[in-house]
Amino acid sequence: MQLTESSYIKRVSILGGEPLANENLKDVLDLIVELRLKYPIVGKIDTIYSDKYDFKHNILIENSNEIRLSYPQKTIWLYTGYTWEQIVNPVVTDDFNSERDKLLKMRRDIVEQCDVLVDGRYEEDKRDITYHWAGSTNQRVIDVQESLKQKQVVLWKDK
Repeated sequence: MQLTESSYIKRVSILGGEPLANENLKDVLDLIVELRLKYPIVGKIDTIYSDKYDFKHNILIENSNEIRLSYPQKTIWLYTGYTWEQIVNPVVTDDFNSERDKLLKMRRDIVEQCDVLVDGRYEEDKRDITYHWAGSTNQRVIDVQESLKQKQVVLWKDK
């Protein structure tokens, strides 16, 4: 925690699937609150899910309003292996499946609560350490709210 006292620290990432599972949510939110109170310079909160837990365990599901009210100046980022198109306009080619449809809706609902989405899977052969906010050049850094308004992908510009 002492590292975040440095003036150059502008971001905190909470990584992994298990810390974001519902049973661990209180601890994660407590950590965010502690960081905010102790180190107000932190300007961004990231949530990253793993394939093991998928979107159903993302802390935004039941807590986005609480996070927005607690941290109105914070930008909420989501990193996912899915593309924008897979989330916003998923192609379904088989019969009705209520569980699948519920999951697809949940994915979209979570993304709609974010400000920025880094989409696409990380690909080692496309790794680029100069590519801001993403690990490989196949990934896009998307301004979620503008993209929803314009009904097309709008890339994020640091504001």
